[in-house]
Amino acid sequence: ADSNKDEAYEKLFSSQGIDKAKIRDVNVMQTPVMQAPVIQPHIMTQPVMQAPVMQPMVQQPVMPMPMMNANGKKKTTLWPWIVGIVVCTALIVGLVLFLIIGKNDDEGKEDNTKDYSQESEEIAKDYENREFEWYLKEAEDGDEIAMIYLAECYYYGIWGAQTDGSKAFKWYSKAVKGEDLEGRANCGLGNCYYYGIGTEMDYEVAVTYYQKAAEKENPDALLNLGHMYEFGDGVDRDYEKALLYYEKSANAGNVIAMYNMGGMYYEGIGVQQDYEKAMSYYEMAAFEDDSFAMNTLGYMYETGQGTEVDYEVALTYYEEAASLGNYEGMYNAGRMYYEGLGTDMDIDKAIEYLQKAADAGIQEAIAMLDEIS
Repeated sequence: ADSNKDEAYEKLFSSQGIDKAKIRDVNVMQTPVMQAPVIQPHIMTQPVMQAPVMQPMVQQPVMPMPMMNANGKKKTTLWPWIVGIVVCTALIVGLVLFLIIGKNDDEGKEDNTKDYSQESEEIAKDYENREFEWYLKEAEDGDEIAMIYLAECYYYGIWGAQTDGSKAFKWYSKAVKGEDLEGRANCGLGNCYYYGIGTEMDYEVAVTYYQKAAEKENPDALLNLGHMYEFGDGVDRDYEKALLYYEKSANAGNVIAMYNMGGMYYEGIGVQQDYEKAMSYYEMAAFEDDSFAMNTLGYMYETGQGTEVDYEVALTYYEEAASLGNYEGMYNAGRMYYEGLGTDMDIDKAIEYLQKAADAGIQEAIAMLDEIS
């Protein structure tokens, strides 16, 4: 399956004139997400002292010489018994103390672990707060990049900031007055107008800002323009333009655009229906771990759309989609195990997948579980 996938990619790249080396990874969201660095504070772990294992020294018993009295008879004494009792008592007391100390040590380790975990969270939180304060200060001093980061902090509620649409809109509006080299500010402001965040919803104004960002080849703005032309949001519906913007975004590495391109060719929207080309774009998206593309590829292999029927490959894609949390993939994987398609029938595994899908509200999964029971 991997070799077939690689051949499909190469065929697609060559037919579309795409330089594979120039495709870059982007965040798989319709709105640009600032990827916050993961802070991993150094955590000092208190060394745990290993209690020594007491190995009592064993000596060969020495038989004491009997004591004689003046008449030559053995003299009776209690000292050996007293010494024995004292030694045994000391050993018992030592054992009890050892167990108590060991228990306290374990409790101490648990407390230390909790303390260090809490301390690391506090360090990370403090770092985020200081970063946010720095963005705020620099933005107020007129730094364009800081304005964009600050707007995204308010837009997504990250880096110690509370979600605040009005403040996000305010700082995006200030940032677009600068160069906005990557188009992030214009795309962000377009999102505010598209979703009505911090301002009234206005598709036409959103298109204006998306177009400005698209001029900077911002992949998310290109994606959003494709969506608006496909569905006629703020513009006249134009499938050819939708396809054009999706393709540019996909070539820039946007995974959702790859999936949408696959959908256009799968449904024959704005182009002649072409399952093979659709499969090529779905494979591009699946290569970037898009679970929806994986589930769709599973269906295409199961039904023989654009390829030969291959239940094993179909099941592989369904399970990969399920592993990424795709509920439809869970249902399809469960169904394959229940029907024994591409694998031996396995009711237990079928129920495992179907139950997860049913818990997510997939009605087909619920019905199949009722059928099994």
